[in-house]
Amino acid sequence: TVVDEGFVRNRVIWIKYGETVSANSASLTVMIPKSNMPFPGGYPQTATVYTEYLRLWLEESHWRGEDASSRNKRKVIYYMRRGSTPRRNVDQELESVILSKIREAMVKRGQNPEEDLIIFNGLDENGETLSMQTQFDLFSSADTAIGPHGSGLTNIIWMDPRCSSGGSNSKEDRRPKVLEFVSSKQTPSIQTGSFWGYWFLYGSLPWIDYHQMYYTADSTDPQTFIDPEIFQSALNLMWGIK
Repeated sequence: TVVDEGFVRNRVIWIKYGETVSANSASLTVMIPKSNMPFPGGYPQTATVYTEYLRLWLEESHWRGEDASSRNKRKVIYYMRRGSTPRRNVDQELESVILSKIREAMVKRGQNPEEDLIIFNGLDENGETLSMQTQFDLFSSADTAIGPHGSGLTNIIWMDPRCSSGGSNSKEDRRPKVLEFVSSKQTPSIQTGSFWGYWFLYGSLPWIDYHQMYYTADSTDPQTFIDPEIFQSALNLMWGIK
């Protein structure tokens, strides 16, 4: 109901597992997974069509005709998994370094980290899951999201293309930015070493200036590491900081 309450209440039919439904005098769109694998050992992409339709829905129900300046809060979201899951938590000492580098870079791009940086783990101050409305509002007004691959980053689907941050390696590329930490062949204990990331799961992210960096080889499923110097370079490139 967060995206379009009237549509959900009046036009969405929930089908139970094993139930057969006939569409008489109506169109039916079926999402068929692609047969190709995005990477060895991975799974077929299933979300390309779904994502395209959802983004069109967002455009029609939320963004068309709305004043862009009212949405663009230029918030930077750092996704922290600690406290919500025992898996793929970035090393605590390293995470402090990462946040320090983000704050320093934000100052260089004219932002106030005290006001504009949001540490997000999907929970409120009482440890309860944030409402979908709150998560939608946070991500649809942010211009950048950074953090490890995980369910909290699914919210990048809500990022509004008008909440642009500028920067990146092209003056014309003013899409919202995402920098995601992911596994690779050098970290086989994390998601079997697959290149999982939301670029694959969402069937590419054309509305986002998307960046990835890999965990270092000393990472394990409970505790992950990235190279802080490479992170600094990635941050500068993404935000156009010289």
